[in-house]
Amino acid sequence: MPPDTLLRINRCLAGGMTAALKLGDLNLLNADMTWVKGLLKYNQIPPEALGLYLAAYHQAAKTHLGESGQLIVDWLASRLICNP
Repeated sequence: MPPDTLLRINRCLAGGMTAALKLGDLNLLNADMTWVKGLLKYNQIPPEALGLYLAAYHQAAKTHLGESGQLIVDWLASRLICNP
C-alpha cells in the first residue's frame, strides 16, 4: 500500500476510534471503514489490502494494548471476519 494512502487510513481510523471510544460505541467506526474501502477503490488498491492492514493492526493492538485495549482488539477481530 502506498505510504500516503496508509497515512490517510491510519489518521482516519485513529480519529474515528478515539471518537467512538469516547461515545462508547465502536460500531460507529463502520462509517470510517466504508470510507477506507472507497479510498482503496479510488486509488485502485486491491480490496485484499484492507484485510492485510486490519490483520496487522489487530496484531499490533493485541501485542501492545493488553487487557485495557480488549474492546479494540475484539472489534478488529470482528472486522477480520468481515474482510477476509
